Amino acid sequence: MDKQLYQQALAAYQNGDFSHAVELLADCGDSFDVLVMRGICLAGCREFDSALVQFNRADSLQPDDLQILFNRGVVYEQSAHWKEAAADYRRVLALKPGHPGAGNNLTNILKAHGCIDEAEDVCRNALMHSPDNAELLISLGNVLAVAGDIDGSLQAFRRAVDAAPSALIAYSNYLLDMNYLPLPPEEVFREHRMWNRLFMETRHPQPPELRPRVEGRIRVGYLSPDFRYHSVAYFIETVLTNHDRSQFEIHAFSDVREPDDITRRIAAGIEQWHDISRMNVDAAAEYIRKTGVDILVDLAGHTGRKLPVFAMRCAPVQVAYLGYPNTTGLRNMDYRFADEFADPPGCERFYTEKLLYLAGGMWAYAPLDIAPELSPPPCLKNGYLTFGSFNNIAKVSDLTVSCWAAAMMACPGSRILLKNRAFAEKRVCRNIEARFAAHGITAERIELCRFEPSAAGHLDIYNRVDLALDTVPYNGTTTTFEALWMGVPVLTLDGVSHAGRVGKAILTRLGLNSFVAADSADFARIAAFYNSERQQLTALRQVLRNVLADSPLLDGVRLAREMEQHYSAIVKR
Repeated sequence: MDKQLYQQALAAYQNGDFSHAVELLADCGDSFDVLVMRGICLAGCREFDSALVQFNRADSLQPDDLQILFNRGVVYEQSAHWKEAAADYRRVLALKPGHPGAGNNLTNILKAHGCIDEAEDVCRNALMHSPDNAELLISLGNVLAVAGDIDGSLQAFRRAVDAAPSALIAYSNYLLDMNYLPLPPEEVFREHRMWNRLFMETRHPQPPELRPRVEGRIRVGYLSPDFRYHSVAYFIETVLTNHDRSQFEIHAFSDVREPDDITRRIAAGIEQWHDISRMNVDAAAEYIRKTGVDILVDLAGHTGRKLPVFAMRCAPVQVAYLGYPNTTGLRNMDYRFADEFADPPGCERFYTEKLLYLAGGMWAYAPLDIAPELSPPPCLKNGYLTFGSFNNIAKVSDLTVSCWAAAMMACPGSRILLKNRAFAEKRVCRNIEARFAAHGITAERIELCRFEPSAAGHLDIYNRVDLALDTVPYNGTTTTFEALWMGVPVLTLDGVSHAGRVGKAILTRLGLNSFVAADSADFARIAAFYNSERQQLTALRQVLRNVLADSPLLDGVRLAREMEQHYSAIVKR
């Protein structure tokens, strides 16, 4: 091996110049160390097949080497060969129990594929060996949230923050979890402000002085990790496609690591598409500044990885919109789009952003064109009412279960159908059944439906539901629109924050105020009323889709014009 060339290649690798490192390594021979380094650098160039060849050759020279197994597992994972990646990580853990990297990566693969129980076991085992590993604690928190254990999830994220105060993603996850619990708005707001303080203390960014341009089209950039098969795409694509291109130059900053057909469709309709998924926060911030956008719009809040770029000020004007149901807490986030019913007067004290109200509502839903035909309410055939919820199981709080159980007790013989991919796990199912049993609802009255891969099949399950039940204090949004599109009314509870008033905002704009409960007793009373007045559910089933279709909540042109009016006014100011 040419040691001098190898050292030069190592320096190039450490500087992130993977392609140059590969060129230098070509003349270094085929020793074990060279093969490993070549594989790592080829992976850095995203030449995954070539990287695997190098790792396999190294493995033949030195079988069961931890470095080879782990790095090969990473490459398999990056190239979506999940089984092979899991096999390598399992082998690492067999050779070195508690290996934090392998434990963390295997946990995330298992979680992504619905193996929640095993993911938790793997993560907890790794934490036994590395109890203060922030990455493992974050992964544990994510697994527990998917399983519906929000209290456990909060504890894990809190431990991660304590172990690594600069781990802002742990704090963001902690803030997201707070929305799932009925906590005082003052407490939630205080914690969001703390995220900004932590960022300032750990990073000390010096935001540059930026001003909007005074001539030409206004440049508006939207940043999101969800330009893909995701709920956010159902609401933002119609805005992007309906912007007035004669007045606005539209940019999309995509943080999507695994693009799909929706990613490609959105990209095809965007004037300026920027893939920032492989950039770190500093590189992304610098790149966005160089594009010269006048307004940068966040579509993820604390659910994304790039929120820090807003703290670092990448545009003269920065606006929060979809994707997160609360304030970002950022001093440098100037505005937030709002809805008068979800954000009534007085709530502005819980936002660091100035609220920009959209007169026709802050959503424009784009229903799937593959939605199945509507069917009569199943209660006509069954003889009993079937409630349903397809919401994220993390939203099924104790308050939610209490309200749902009260509704079921008020409707003798009624049943409830819940749908979530986590119900493939027995531990999760037993937990849900036990929580209902504490309120007198037996397991025989509960149907737990697993993941349905087909979008049309998913929507068709609504034909088995008479009345959808919203979650509290964190309402559904996409699930509410889906239910209404399938002719199923949604019963919601008026909340104390934006997350808990989304259901009210949607239903009120559709004239369905009678489905908005003031408290849990009212929630049960409304359910009992419709249980005795099933003909009203039948009549609603026939008209809800048309009511929604004719409303401002499906009018993408309306929403785009309203947002543009705010953009123009902001830039003039």
